[in-house]
Amino acid sequence: MSLKGKEILVIDDDSQYQFFVNNILSNLGITITQAKNYDEALKCLKESIPHLIITDIKLNDGKDGLNIQKFLKENKRFKAIPVFVITADATRNTIFQSLALGANEYIIKPLIAKDLIQKIRRLFMDYEAPEVKFIDENTGKYKPEFEMSFENDFNVEIELDFSLRAINELSCILQGPVKFPKESIVDLKSDLLNSIGGDGLGFRSIENSRTIEAGTFSTRFSLVGINEKVAQKIRALRVTKS
Repeated sequence: MSLKGKEILVIDDDSQYQFFVNNILSNLGITITQAKNYDEALKCLKESIPHLIITDIKLNDGKDGLNIQKFLKENKRFKAIPVFVITADATRNTIFQSLALGANEYIIKPLIAKDLIQKIRRLFMDYEAPEVKFIDENTGKYKPEFEMSFENDFNVEIELDFSLRAINELSCILQGPVKFPKESIVDLKSDLLNSIGGDGLGFRSIENSRTIEAGTFSTRFSLVGINEKVAQKIRALRVTKS
């Protein structure tokens, strides 16, 4: 699916950042509408409904990106519009507030152009990132080079173990004893992600869990709030361990 003809509303009070995003996306054939604050954003929405909204959290007019998300969520006309939050605010509390209000992605500034393009293409099903697969599809067991490092790596707050089946810079697949419906927001703790700087990430289930066997389920989660430094370390996992 081509991105040409898509319309995106970008809300940010930084004119240099607006210029940067406009250059990235207009080269893909995307039409960009810009707003500097909450009131300008609402005016733009009354004139045209975009395919995607990109907003900062901190805006200078007294209302922030969370206020914009609340407005969208409470209005039937706009609640279905996907929202990407791109901000320097990396606090875990803000990330989860934004997720609870329906953010599809939470990207930490500084913005990496290819990271934004990947996420937009995934949203419109035009891109699939390669992923590191830790499970041998033939045996159903961890590959020897990963077995000791990643098994039972994740814990949810109820302290149940999850095995990491696969990961890329956009999402991961976890296998464990809990079944999640699509769009579940989960606080997951991970020794692996902590070790590479991803301890502040949010997790949203992209689809309903699949049953692997009685009492065991597989779920794909979107990684929300990832930055390029962590993404690079995840991509580096593809190098086979000696």
